[in-house]
Amino acid sequence: MRFVVAFAVAITLPSVASADPPGATPDATQASPPGLTPAEPTHRSYGLQVLAVDALSLGLMVGGGGGVMSEVGALGYAFGGAAIHLGHDRNGQALGSVLLHVGLPVLGGYIGYRMNYPNDDDEGPIISTFLGIAVGVAAATTIDATILAHDEDPAPPRWSPTFARTPRGGMTFGLARTF
Repeated sequence: MRFVVAFAVAITLPSVASADPPGATPDATQASPPGLTPAEPTHRSYGLQVLAVDALSLGLMVGGGGGVMSEVGALGYAFGGAAIHLGHDRNGQALGSVLLHVGLPVLGGYIGYRMNYPNDDDEGPIISTFLGIAVGVAAATTIDATILAHDEDPAPPRWSPTFARTPRGGMTFGLARTF
């Protein structure tokens, strides 16, 4: 029995002695024991990949001169972000990316056209439609790269010591794992 109590005290003393005082901020260089830290999922963004594909596609679309390269750029803009999401095993985000990249420019163009439709000027609706499309493109790319383009890793398993009193006055100890 004394051995069990001594072992339990020996296990808990290093963690009590190394505990930060109340109000202290944890030091980034001080590593905590594995398994005793809170298990939180980690987030990684791959938004720069989506931005790069969209920038390349828009460059081809604008600089292609209306030929085959412009069509390749348009396809790359519509489906390039979805391909990046599929590469990260994020099927729902891939569908959302296609809907954003196609839907927001169309919606923006329609709103821009309707804003100047009754105007007698011939160039008014064309300019406002182009501006609406540009706003839709910028919004779709921004939403895709900042909101949709994130990986979530599952929380790592966590081990923690357990101690309990028995009904006869003894003590038990062990390890518990959360996952």
